[in-house]
Amino acid sequence: MFNLQPRSEENTNTKQQTVQTTNDYARFKYLDGNRELKESNTKSIFNQIAQHGQRIPIVVNERNEIIDGQHRLEACKRLSIPVKFIVDVGATIDHVISANIVGQKWSLMDYVNRYRIQGNENYERLYEFIIECKKHDISTSAAMHIVSNGKSYKGYYMYEDGKIRQHGGSFKMKKLYYVGDDVKLGFFRMNKTQEPMTRLESIVQFKHFAFYKKTFFINAILQVMRIDDFDLKRLKQAADTYPNRFVNEPNVDDFVKMFESVYNYRAKVKLPLVNHPQRRK
Repeated sequence: MFNLQPRSEENTNTKQQTVQTTNDYARFKYLDGNRELKESNTKSIFNQIAQHGQRIPIVVNERNEIIDGQHRLEACKRLSIPVKFIVDVGATIDHVISANIVGQKWSLMDYVNRYRIQGNENYERLYEFIIECKKHDISTSAAMHIVSNGKSYKGYYMYEDGKIRQHGGSFKMKKLYYVGDDVKLGFFRMNKTQEPMTRLESIVQFKHFAFYKKTFFINAILQVMRIDDFDLKRLKQAADTYPNRFVNEPNVDDFVKMFESVYNYRAKVKLPLVNHPQRRK
């Protein structure tokens, strides 16, 4: 099991560590797997430090690898001012994530990049699929729904003994807080890439409808495609024939209701979609 203790700028015990300063920016190293620098975040921190100075030191390990504060370092570089830092001996990439629990959280793509850069082929395949989805203006989170076929990933929690376990087990220890799912913790597996690609191809058939990229629409399509007797071509044809009926909806269930109405409109053989037991299998 993991031993991932919560760490942040509020709880890294900085008061007991010596704050140092340096103009030698080149001594610091970016950790492979850490999230990429975001220009908007750098600019925001740049303006803050320009007005008030660097109030919070960056945190590095004994190898000068940045654990927390890579945007602060970049801002100090641009301002040509000394950077304040402390050394947290033994800190690793796992502590980078927990250092951001209180600060700006990692995005899904940050986690994907972390593990693919470390050589995990499952995450490399996932990354490639997400990039393919982005070509169709489908977001990273929506792409993850396509990969999982609309199903949730396993959740993991920190327990009072300092270990992370999957939710649902019978443990006597108290559950403290949610840590993440398979994707965030490096457990994700993507052995079959063709199935997500087939689902993506099904979804983009509706690209001429502006709402096709909505997560609600995508999940609704994924649900009805689980029904054995459902014919996607029939829905597509009905949508093109009656576009005024094929409309945007506020949630998954309403999208499925709309699908059923359009799918069965003027059809001799009706197929219930909303209450079909295979829809939620």
